[in-house]
Amino acid sequence: MKQVNLTRKNILSALRETSDAVSGQLLAEKLGLSRVAVWKHINSLIEKGYGIESTPKGYVLTNDGDFLYPWEFDSRLSVFWQHKCSSTMDIARKLVEEESEHYDIVISDKQDKGRGRYGHSWIYTDKSIATTFILKKSIAMQDIWKVLFAASLAVSEELEVDGIKTSIHWPNDIYAGDKKVAGILMDISAEYMLATNIRIGIGINTGKKPDIDNATSVKIRRKRADFISCVFFRLTELIEADKNSITTKVKNKSDIWGKEIEVHSFGKRIRGIAKDIGKNGELILENKNKERINISDGICTIG
Repeated sequence: MKQVNLTRKNILSALRETSDAVSGQLLAEKLGLSRVAVWKHINSLIEKGYGIESTPKGYVLTNDGDFLYPWEFDSRLSVFWQHKCSSTMDIARKLVEEESEHYDIVISDKQDKGRGRYGHSWIYTDKSIATTFILKKSIAMQDIWKVLFAASLAVSEELEVDGIKTSIHWPNDIYAGDKKVAGILMDISAEYMLATNIRIGIGINTGKKPDIDNATSVKIRRKRADFISCVFFRLTELIEADKNSITTKVKNKSDIWGKEIEVHSFGKRIRGIAKDIGKNGELILENKNKERINISDGICTIG
């Protein structure tokens, strides 16, 4: 399957490089295939939705698309694609439990039972992003917050590459203006207080705006597969940074400081003024009695 994905990627790259026709013979020589094999791959791509016309001079890409097939991603990544699923997080967990081939990314065109934190659901709309990254990495459970921060930063920073100004609401919600545009969910396999496999679910509203009051959607400049690939690589780089560096970046990307916020944490609602982030990623609030409160996890809203 990896060779099939690479072949299709190379065919598309050749077609995208020019507006002229590319002969089947040239593709065959370039890829080390027979012309019949090239023809079969071309037909398969047409069936997948690509607009490719056969002319006397060769093949022409007449209608490209923002597809999420494995060959659209960076060739260094192993991608598990499914047209429709309940949740990419569910697929990722099953892949890990079955100890099948390792995949870096799980992606789906449609997701109908997306999950958010604290039992909330994530509403997927057409042309949005619903993906899960699988990190086969050992990290002490006490430092797992660092991965969550890194994921938030990776999404936020890549959105800004596409000209979209964002902020992070501790610990992992990404906002464009005063509306939520992306959320992150983390699932962990651990042994003896050591995370051995980390699944990071990422939902980004890049399609139609969900019918939710505090949500918005944005239009990215890149194709979604290119965008997701860049988020993955940025995340893996950020995880290697030291804790102080990541914490400082999250603090600088947040707009909650000095504002009254409410945090839903483990069934409780806690109000106070957002003051700082602690050395272990905890949010520090100051209540009306001027007491400092440390919160390890929760959902944060301003006002």
